[in-house]
Amino acid sequence: MHPENRKKLDDRVIRAAEAALTVQKYVSPVDVLVGIGWLDPGTLKRWRQAQVDGLERP
Repeated sequence: MHPENRKKLDDRVIRAAEAALTVQKYVSPVDVLVGIGWLDPGTLKRWRQAQVDGLERP
């Protein structure tokens, strides 16, 4: 990964983690993935409700 892109990703991860921490007082990996846009919140909700087997596919 190009160093400039890594810095951008690092910044996005930090912002997502800080936002989750502010709202719920803890951070989980899925919070970060949703926060940076790599995981659809609807898919996460369905996964948590056992409506889908995994998070890889919507």
